Amino acid sequence: MKKPTLITLCLLLFVSFSYCQDDEMPESVTVVFSQNKCKMTDMGKLYEMTETMSGPVMSEVVEAGHWMNWGILSHDWGDEWNFNIYYVAKDKETFFKGWYMFVKLMGEKYPDSMEEYQSLIIAHKDNIYHQSMGHAWMKKDMEDDEDDDNGEE
Repeated sequence: MKKPTLITLCLLLFVSFSYCQDDEMPESVTVVFSQNKCKMTDMGKLYEMTETMSGPVMSEVVEAGHWMNWGILSHDWGDEWNFNIYYVAKDKETFFKGWYMFVKLMGEKYPDSMEEYQSLIIAHKDNIYHQSMGHAWMKKDMEDDEDDDNGEE
């Protein structure tokens, strides 16, 4: 199995687990995964910028209801894609509403920050994933089947 596929599967499992205990499961979620290659010597600066600038802005997008969550995945051991950001949204359309809000707020609050981020990133790629199956969904389906068997609707 290729490393990007393995990372994606782990990310989707993580997202599924984070919603497993919710009473109201969404039908599905969309996970956007931005992978970045950065020099190890620049990782501290990227973390600092995320903690002080982009992180609070991404949290504003969550608080506004466009995203369900965001996070950073990094590693001490692995391949060259070492600074990875994930965003979780109800669907693709909601993700993009949040993305436009994020870009607008970053431009207003930190006008030069995107150029600074880009100067620290050697290569970048994005993927949009739609979760189509997982433990919590299967568990809900089994519970619904049990309710149907007991005459409940």
